[in-house]
Amino acid sequence: MHKLTPFRMLVFAAVLSAAYLTLLLGDYFSTRQHAALEGRRNFQQEVERTANALALFLLERGNDLNGLAGAHELRSFFAARALGMSMQYGLRASLQEVESRLQSALSDTRLVGEPVYTYLAVIEPDGQVLVASVPGEAAARTPERPPVYPSTDDLYTWGWQILPSNRLIKTTAIMYKGRQAATLVAELAVGPLYRRILSNGLDAGRADFVVARDGNWVHAPDTPANLLALAARARSANDVVDPVQWNSDADLVEFVQPLPQSDFRLVSVDTPRHVYGRQDTPVLLVIAATLPVVLFGLLLVYFRQEHWRRRTAAVSALNTELEQRVAERTQALERTALEAERANRAKSVFLSKMSHELRTPMHVVLSYAGLGRKKIDSASREKLGGYFEKIDLSGQRLLALLNDLLDLSKLEAGRSQFTFETTNFVAVVAAALEELQPLLQAGALQVSHDHPPTLAVRCDKFRFGQVVRNLLSNAIKFAPHGGHIWLSSRLAGNVNADMVEFTVEDDGPGIPDGEWEGVFEAFTQSSQTGHEMGGTGLGLAISREIVEFHQGTIFATPGRSGGARFIVRLPVSGPSAAAPPAGAGDERPAARTAVR
Repeated sequence: MHKLTPFRMLVFAAVLSAAYLTLLLGDYFSTRQHAALEGRRNFQQEVERTANALALFLLERGNDLNGLAGAHELRSFFAARALGMSMQYGLRASLQEVESRLQSALSDTRLVGEPVYTYLAVIEPDGQVLVASVPGEAAARTPERPPVYPSTDDLYTWGWQILPSNRLIKTTAIMYKGRQAATLVAELAVGPLYRRILSNGLDAGRADFVVARDGNWVHAPDTPANLLALAARARSANDVVDPVQWNSDADLVEFVQPLPQSDFRLVSVDTPRHVYGRQDTPVLLVIAATLPVVLFGLLLVYFRQEHWRRRTAAVSALNTELEQRVAERTQALERTALEAERANRAKSVFLSKMSHELRTPMHVVLSYAGLGRKKIDSASREKLGGYFEKIDLSGQRLLALLNDLLDLSKLEAGRSQFTFETTNFVAVVAAALEELQPLLQAGALQVSHDHPPTLAVRCDKFRFGQVVRNLLSNAIKFAPHGGHIWLSSRLAGNVNADMVEFTVEDDGPGIPDGEWEGVFEAFTQSSQTGHEMGGTGLGLAISREIVEFHQGTIFATPGRSGGARFIVRLPVSGPSAAAPPAGAGDERPAARTAVR
């Protein structure tokens, strides 16, 4: 047994000290490296989250301004000007309503507790300011010539620009009858934008800047001067902001993140000390740790580094999973925003078409009533009778439209009452045909029948008679004078023949490809026929609701002679009690966009 001498004790103590100090040194450098990686990763993740929130905020503002561009006041103004009204007779009042609407939008503080927009204006294509929220500043705050938008406007990518003097501008096309009638110019308040979306950067010690492709940028009014100087230096070195990039040197850390669906970039700048933490190296610790046995220390560092590498790999895998979840959530939010935008467009289309359909007959009634009142003493009885006849026809058209709207509303809400009973389907078709016989004779139309003697179906006789009359009325309307209409009914379905199939076909102009499904929507006619054929445009929409309530189907296909063929299929035994009718309780949009 060896004797434990002081020298050996000193060597043993030196080895232990060297091992301990080497362990501390390896742990320190591994921790510092890990902290640097974590600091950079956290920095990037925060910037990406901020970019997604900012993109959603800009998308919401684009939707708000798009809705403002399609406001009723603007449409009324351009409609009045198209009718030839002057500023003296009616046009000035309409323009005042537009100005009032802009002032209301300008003072709206519901979003962030303070106004979002600092300036709103409507500019005509020649650059003339039609109306501005601050008239005295219109020349200085409005582009000299507004942009002309293509027909397929993205509503998000178009119109955003950053101007000097820390200004964020959004221009939106104001469309009237398929053409750009004017441009809505809106200037966003930079203060609320940074306080709501980008304030986390200042709170965390960094600064965020929204930068355009041309190098113009906006920043928070209270951004510290040192960060402003760093950002200005970074921009001067890289005028055109590239996609995602990371720049870091002795006194600047910069990360550039593109905003989804936009030419803007979010640039975040910070100091390396704030991102990575303290990086000072303790000199005494390094000297004390490197004096003992170097090999032993290197072995310990190697094992510690391997340990930290495995831990870093586990953390990296977890971060990758979190990033994937964030990406999925971001995609879900984008889909939700697009669905909201589509719903907003559908609502605007419904209100526009509804107002047109109601205003046209009402305008005829008022015009002829006023004309008759003025000429009551001078016009002949025949001419006055003609005025009353036009008033009566327009009133009947208005009443038919309101009745169809009430029927469609009740059917979509599931509040209509249905009485199901066993009915001779052929008798229902014959009754509808007899009711429309005068129209058939007026058009000299030939009708071909293909029905069995009797066909028992469990349905609501009155409601399904309404479907048959709607389809026959459509065929009579679009068939040419002296044309042909084919009617047929038969049992169909599987081997049990549990469905009845009813077909109405005409030899009219037919329906273009791509519009077969849309003809069953409300307030839109086929592009083949347009609006010249008249009608409320609700018959096929009401028919679809009734057929779906019977748990049946209705669809359209090309006819044998170029016309349209409408096919209705119903269960012979009626709707089952186990499944609710197809239309009951559905939450359909308030406006549908398509009738032949």
